[in-house]
Amino acid sequence: MADSIGFTLDTSGLDRLEKLFPGKVDAILGKLANDTAKKATSLMTGGRRGRYYVINQGGMKIRHRASAPGEPPGVVTGRLKNSIKAVRIRHLQWEVRVEEPHGKHLEFGTARMKARPFLRPAVFSVAKAMPPQLLEAFK
Repeated sequence: MADSIGFTLDTSGLDRLEKLFPGKVDAILGKLANDTAKKATSLMTGGRRGRYYVINQGGMKIRHRASAPGEPPGVVTGRLKNSIKAVRIRHLQWEVRVEEPHGKHLEFGTARMKARPFLRPAVFSVAKAMPPQLLEAFK
């Protein structure tokens, strides 16, 4: 797992809130983690503006259009997309993990390739939706 990337939300200040609303805070964090994982995978669909090249997939040559720098990566095999998971570490601690090793290279780029971020944009997108989710959970 040393090659995986992910984000962990520090929830140390939520213990008091969890005492007031037992089970609700952990449920909200789980929903936010799962929403982030879903958003990251959904960003990988759609059109790309990168170059075309031919790949060998299952013995067949397929024309593939890569993502341009700054765009989320496109799907070729699905391994990266399927490796994105929301994981409950313990009470009030969730992670969104990308377990496919090349995920970190796409997310942050390398010396030879500019980044194709997918996880950070997902985190920011879900974070914008947090207040309505929090209000709904405490009704």
